[in-house]
Amino acid sequence: MARLIAALLVLAALASCTSQKIPDKSNLTLGSLSSWQLRGKIGVRSGQGNFNLGFAWNQSPASYDITLSATLGTLVAQLNGNEKSVLLTLPDGSKYQGKRIDELLETRLGYHLPFSLLQYWVRGVPDPGIEYEPATNGFSQSGWLVEFRQFGSRGPRKIEIQRTDLKLKLVALEWEY
Repeated sequence: MARLIAALLVLAALASCTSQKIPDKSNLTLGSLSSWQLRGKIGVRSGQGNFNLGFAWNQSPASYDITLSATLGTLVAQLNGNEKSVLLTLPDGSKYQGKRIDELLETRLGYHLPFSLLQYWVRGVPDPGIEYEPATNGFSQSGWLVEFRQFGSRGPRKIEIQRTDLKLKLVALEWEY
């Protein structure tokens, strides 16, 4: 009986290690999709403070729409964009336009968040146009360490993204593709 329990514990440990490794890109169809929807939560920790947001992300080949909301569902920001420009709309109706989502968010919110790279990272793959280094449970790209903590049946479920001054925890609640 002790051997059976020990064997089950070893198998459980191996299974948990395997589920945390980044999957082979050839086996992950989500990485090659150009249209998808994702609803989830994101936590941000930095020297400037900590906050949590909900998000709904609709991605198509030509454009994206991202809605950021506070914990109780209050609208924080709406982002609509494509390869050429992005529009940030705030709850008071003010609108700001820019060429890149990362630059616009840094200018308006004070945080350098890697949103342009997140469209790949949330699908479990690095941006194919930028060099990356494999790492335990993920990879490192553009100064960010991306670690996949849990996978669900439809894709990455928990992702930790960090660099020296900022840490993001993303939880995917619902995938559609």
